Amino acid sequence: MKFADVPRTITYNDVVNHKTNSLSPTDYLNIQVKSKFEYLEDLIDIPIYGKEVGGSNYMESSKFKFIRTKCLQDTSILLNLNEAIGINPKSFRNFDLKKDDVLLVKDSNIGEICYIHEDLPNYSMSSGVVKLIINDTLDKFYVIGIMKSAFFKEQIDLMTPKGATIRHSKDNFKYTKIPIPKDTTIIDKISILTQSLINKEVELKNKFYQINSLIEQELKDNQLANSFNYQMPSFNDLSIHNRLDTGLYTKEFKQIEFLILNYKNGYYYLDEKDLKSGATPKENDRIFNSGDINWITPTNINDYGAMYKIPKIAIRSKKYNISKNCILFINRTSKGNKGEYVGISHFYNYDILGKAQHNQGLYRLENQSKTELLFLTSFMNSKLVRKLCSNISMGSKMKEMKSLDFEKLPIPKFSKNKQTEIAKLYYNQNDTYLEHIDIFDIEKYNDIDLEVTKTSGILDLNEQIKTIKTKIDSQIKQMVIS
Repeated sequence: MKFADVPRTITYNDVVNHKTNSLSPTDYLNIQVKSKFEYLEDLIDIPIYGKEVGGSNYMESSKFKFIRTKCLQDTSILLNLNEAIGINPKSFRNFDLKKDDVLLVKDSNIGEICYIHEDLPNYSMSSGVVKLIINDTLDKFYVIGIMKSAFFKEQIDLMTPKGATIRHSKDNFKYTKIPIPKDTTIIDKISILTQSLINKEVELKNKFYQINSLIEQELKDNQLANSFNYQMPSFNDLSIHNRLDTGLYTKEFKQIEFLILNYKNGYYYLDEKDLKSGATPKENDRIFNSGDINWITPTNINDYGAMYKIPKIAIRSKKYNISKNCILFINRTSKGNKGEYVGISHFYNYDILGKAQHNQGLYRLENQSKTELLFLTSFMNSKLVRKLCSNISMGSKMKEMKSLDFEKLPIPKFSKNKQTEIAKLYYNQNDTYLEHIDIFDIEKYNDIDLEVTKTSGILDLNEQIKTIKTKIDSQIKQMVIS
């Protein structure tokens, strides 16, 4: 824990007066606040609790969606609506979810919160989720910044009984402390940084949608005269692929494949010989969370092809497998159930990030120019290719694509200009884009940040988001005794 104190001593009275008479030090963890504080209960309107609809009302496709606890994730201040599930319109409950509302998880991943940045009229929410409306007592975005921090979640964690498979925090969130520092510039700073964080996450998603739009439009606008005609698989198809358990013969796969094969500027395939597999160093040759080598696994790479956290590994042999710019392809993952996350890729910028080791859940491609690597990464993460990989991947508990499966993905030969245009939306290198965050100036920040956000790519925005989170944590630590 970042903010809780483990007591050095526990007195007899501490044990006698404890609600469970526990002798475990963790049951006496405490978080103190240097400054004055308000309980969250006094900073919000009456909470609105979600309701279950029952699994029988889940639907593959529906305009009405159900927000589950997994839609709220530690890595984002925005909802991950990809995790929302369709429901029967008859089971829909309207919670009037609007821009500026805050959702909080009280069960499962307790204490997680997300900000709603747009009205969600067709979304309902589960019983593990609570809708909060922050009143005008304190700056709204200051409160949201505090609530998104580990400081807030640790408070709820300490008030919630341990040991259950799914923990239920009930109304404990009401009794969390929101510090009120004497120096009001801290409130202003956290508020500005939180709004910046939200804007950057929104822009990151927008850049991802722009990439998808550019790729699809380029393909659709430049088709040869041929027409798509779907046919059921022939014996010859089965002989070529030597597989029955596959989506390679589906209409969805064939339509997308045709869109690329019929592109007037042509296409190419990756050569499996160019894909290098990863490895986990042997137990006697590694120390996790130590050393100076970046340690990369599929769980480090998010849906947009960025990395929130990069842990370290020490390797005694000093051997590592990333020594130049490359793409890292996820070749197997337990995430999702249709294989839609297999093949998601990340451009690893060796010039900035340095030496690294990736495990066997990733393939590596190096033998292309930087622009080509950036474009290919963007293409691999696009919605079209997500559907292709979903149909190609194999496995029940863990979906997987072998190197020869990556050879089945046709890649369009976009012009250099179009590749560059798409690549810049993913990564638009700027050595100064973090300076205005590091050297924070309340008067100038918003004007500079607006321009930086607008010109940044997905990887750039991701780095800015990480820097902002660190700044907010630093400000909170000044108000808390740790």
